[in-house]
Amino acid sequence: MHLFGHLKRLPERDRKSWAIINQMRTDEIDHAHLAERLGAKDLPEAVKVAMRFASGVMTHTAYWV
Repeated sequence: MHLFGHLKRLPERDRKSWAIINQMRTDEIDHAHLAERLGAKDLPEAVKVAMRFASGVMTHTAYWV
């Protein structure tokens, strides 16, 4: 899950950010379970790769903004 990478970069003393990201992680897991119950299917590998690339671009861009 991508949020673990964000947690690794945060200082341990930044408790507010840790709490926010942990809540986002919980929400993401709950959303995935709901989607599965409603019949969601895995995306094709090419789409997953494209999405991973796009998220990397957004993450690195946000770092510099």
